[in-house]
Amino acid sequence: MESYLGLGLNSSSFLNPELLTPELLTYFKQEEKPEYGLRFKNTPNFNLYCEGKFLDPLGFEQLGEKDYLIEEFFLSLRTDSGVKNLKKYEKILVSNYIVKIEAYREQGLLIGDEDGFVLTDEGMDVFNAIVTDIMAEI
Repeated sequence: MESYLGLGLNSSSFLNPELLTPELLTYFKQEEKPEYGLRFKNTPNFNLYCEGKFLDPLGFEQLGEKDYLIEEFFLSLRTDSGVKNLKKYEKILVSNYIVKIEAYREQGLLIGDEDGFVLTDEGMDVFNAIVTDIMAEI
């Protein structure tokens, strides 16, 4: 998954481990480099944000493997490329995810197969329902 920067109140960002220099780890008050990356949030407080205090001190999370897979799955599903290599995500998907994906394909909500898929426009409209149906935990 690529790093991304969220701008604005309460937005989230993610940095890959290879981008986390010792200086950034110190800035983010992290004692060690996370194996899968660091997710952090901007403050939800408008006044603090306007004062230039952008980061939420409680909004830092070192991602483990499962959280990383969930994050990557969510972000991939929101793109035009969709999710590739579904076997990679088996740890976070329900056991009958292939059957469910086939049912959604037949309904015109996604295009693809057991290897990977992309949501159609109609599928994007019901994104949350599809995700909660095929993911074991979110």
